[in-house]
Amino acid sequence: IGISPLLSMYRQWSHLQEQCLIDEDFGHVIPPSSFLYSVSTEDELVFQKELVETTTLLKSMEHTPTCTHNLKSSNSNSRSKHSLIFTITQSQEWKDDLKNEFERHGVQCKTGRSMKDFLQDANPISSFHICGPSSMLDEGVELLQNRGVSKEHIHFERWW
Repeated sequence: IGISPLLSMYRQWSHLQEQCLIDEDFGHVIPPSSFLYSVSTEDELVFQKELVETTTLLKSMEHTPTCTHNLKSSNSNSRSKHSLIFTITQSQEWKDDLKNEFERHGVQCKTGRSMKDFLQDANPISSFHICGPSSMLDEGVELLQNRGVSKEHIHFERWW
């Protein structure tokens, strides 16, 4: 499934972020992560528990000096250092209990197609992970590159 390769990248990124906290001599600057996970319905949100747990951990680290502490965003309205957004595209609203649980952990819940807005608003120094059909990837990568996001911070998996 489409999320699998990106989940692997996100796990590695999270591991590196944790290593930064443990080892002061780690020697790498790890950019913050912006992760948009878009599916048709809530039932298709596989790995949601792991993603929410990782996001909760990463958000708790935001107030600790880390490898990202000296990174500055050129966009003062950008999101926090680490963001996770779940989007459902084939429903008008979320089930309240599920939405409340996600939002309690700092995960945003949206409906409809929101990739353009997400990529336009996300912190430009983030590590971006995108998966989907070629036309969506091409649009997303172009938008990020036009914003000046480094190619090294754009990770994607084509599945169509």
